[in-house]
Amino acid sequence: MAPAARSPAPPFPQTDVDRRQVEILGQTLEGALAAHGVETRLVGATVGPSVTRYELELGPGVKVQRSPPCKETSPTPWPRPTSG
Repeated sequence: MAPAARSPAPPFPQTDVDRRQVEILGQTLEGALAAHGVETRLVGATVGPSVTRYELELGPGVKVQRSPPCKETSPTPWPRPTSG
C-alpha cells in the first residue's frame, strides 16, 4: 500500500509583516545614502522570507556604475569551508 500523499509545505512560513517597520528601515536606508551624497526616494519594498528588497528612485544627476565582482575588490580571498 502506498503512503498517503502529503500536501507540500508553503515555500516559506507565513508571518505578519509590520509595514511601518519596513518603511522606517527604508527611510534609514535613504538617510544612509544621503549621508554619502546620494539622493534617493523610497518607492517600494518587497518583503520575502529572509530578505526585504527596497526599491529606490535615484535623484537627478545620480549615476550608476556596475561594481566589479567581489573577488576583484576583496583584499583577501573569502575563507572556504573545510570538510570533516
